[in-house]
Amino acid sequence: MPLPQLSLFRHLPATLLTALICQSLPLSAQSNRLEDSTELYAPETLAPEVSPHKNANLRRSKSSSGQFVVYADALAIRGQVCVFSEKTKTDLHAFLGSGVEGHWDHPIVIKVDGGDGGGRVPLGQSIVTDIRPYDFGGWLLQLEVFLGASFSREELEDELIRLLLAERILDGADQKVIEKRQQKILPDWLHKGVVGVIRYRREGRPSDTFQAVWKADTPLDLDEILDSDFTKLDALSRRIFEASSTALVYALHRQRQGRLSLRQMIGDLGRSHIDQRKMLARHFPEFKTSPDAVDKWWALEMAALAEGSAFESLNAERTESRIASLLEITFTPIDKKKEKKGLLSIFQKKGQQQRDSEEENEEKENSPKRRTIKLRQLEELKRHPMREKILLAKAEELLALGLRAFPLHRPIVTAYTDLLSEASQGKKIRNFETRLDELEAQRRSIITLVKRAEHLLDFHEATETRQISSDFDDYLRVMESFQQPTPRRPDPISSYLDAVESEWR
Repeated sequence: MPLPQLSLFRHLPATLLTALICQSLPLSAQSNRLEDSTELYAPETLAPEVSPHKNANLRRSKSSSGQFVVYADALAIRGQVCVFSEKTKTDLHAFLGSGVEGHWDHPIVIKVDGGDGGGRVPLGQSIVTDIRPYDFGGWLLQLEVFLGASFSREELEDELIRLLLAERILDGADQKVIEKRQQKILPDWLHKGVVGVIRYRREGRPSDTFQAVWKADTPLDLDEILDSDFTKLDALSRRIFEASSTALVYALHRQRQGRLSLRQMIGDLGRSHIDQRKMLARHFPEFKTSPDAVDKWWALEMAALAEGSAFESLNAERTESRIASLLEITFTPIDKKKEKKGLLSIFQKKGQQQRDSEEENEEKENSPKRRTIKLRQLEELKRHPMREKILLAKAEELLALGLRAFPLHRPIVTAYTDLLSEASQGKKIRNFETRLDELEAQRRSIITLVKRAEHLLDFHEATETRQISSDFDDYLRVMESFQQPTPRRPDPISSYLDAVESEWR
């Protein structure tokens, strides 16, 4: 196989490499088999805008469902794209629920080219997406994929989901409604939100992005999400928009009958041209209340996503910080001046009860402050009457942390839990100091290892990147504008000040 084709495989997942291996075997009756055309294709038999390749033996392949038609030179590449497209479609159907699996009206044409686009695609991108009506009726849904240095599977998945959602909207759509949308068939918030939620669920529901947006006090309100144009946003605004759209779609999906309402709303987008809020209110009862109530609901949903879930794994730094805080034991010391008192008789005089009540209030005011000790100072709890309860509560907190801890930290969390359990029983712990030293050394080595891995990845990205990313173009333009001299103001006061300044020079 030529080297240019081998360089493509590092951008594709393992499932596609498996498909490549399967292509070397005889085709049989498999669920993901390819329908490979053996005849030569004349220009009139190709989809519009798919020009015939200079190679007269160009073939096409259809995916297992028949919805994806892939044009490429190599059978292996066609097979990989077909399998990847079907996997993306399966993920979308799993998100939207039943009722959409086997139904489709418009095929999706994917033309794969081994070049870099020849200037047809913006910097950092590798796909040209085309959605437009045929003259004879129906719609063209097409991707031109360029397998150059900018190609990424995330971008391909993003555009496939765009076309799959657009196909659902165009199914039974009203042509007048589509024309009123001015070619904006699929709202940006719905597209980016669905893509974000699919990846959010696949990656174990990480809350890092939502936490960053929430803590920075930059989440968009509903009107900004619904009305924003993604193509006109800068790099930072796009990240905030993607996070906010993901949160909105996820919040809608979690509502009662959320998947059914989403499916109905997607189909309604092609048949009804109404305001976005009215469209949401038609399908989601939460939006039928007052605007203030909806905004409060949205703020609560965003805050809940920023908190994270109980099944979300923490990274190494957050796990280390959490372990350090849990190894600090806070308790109220014993008041040695306090004497033990027996139970009062039910026939005790009222005056004596009042005096005792005053004494109790005085004791509360003069009670000792709570104290915090390290795990190495566990000996100070030896004679405390609440020793067992305090240590068991701390062990339970560590046990809960073990479910979310960074994988390398989990044995260490278990070891600390065992130490606290032994200490709560009043037993003398053998080699207590030595075991603590070993656990601390292991924690330091994990942090060092993780930092080295991050530095290695940063070095690899900095040295192996073949071209400059466009993520910081907006920042560079702003910094360049600051370096430009400010234009002179034409008003009389500014002119006088400029003249005085020139004299002093």
